[in-house]
Amino acid sequence: MSHKNNYPKVEYGAGYITLMPERYFYVQMKNQSNSTVETVKESQRIMVELLPEGPVFILVDAGVGSTSDDEIYDYINKSVFKTRVKAQAIIVHDLATRLMGNIFLRFVKGERHIKIFSKMEDAREWLFKRMISEENGGEKPKRFLIV
Repeated sequence: MSHKNNYPKVEYGAGYITLMPERYFYVQMKNQSNSTVETVKESQRIMVELLPEGPVFILVDAGVGSTSDDEIYDYINKSVFKTRVKAQAIIVHDLATRLMGNIFLRFVKGERHIKIFSKMEDAREWLFKRMISEENGGEKPKRFLIV
């Protein structure tokens, strides 16, 4: 299934956020974007507005050449919002973004499943399994590297 759809996309500093009908967020990063504490705060605010309660599942298409400021990891680790995030699948398209994703895995702590993918289909399948697992009482988070 393609993510080119008619669901409303909300633009923010680093990309676009769509709440999909399956109740997960599709975050499409702009190519060459840089995530900062401010863009993370903005994306979290948008997600809370779109889905005020319940668990959060996120599929991130990292774009090409995306980067992030080091300060975001400390912010995310202290963020109240992170307690709602149960799973996050990250799709990468190039080596620089893949390296950034691995740094994200090392520095972002919490009770969530995170995995990096190179294919959209694999990322969606994995995320949907996490969503079904959460509905059935959840399982202990595992950290994964690149698939």
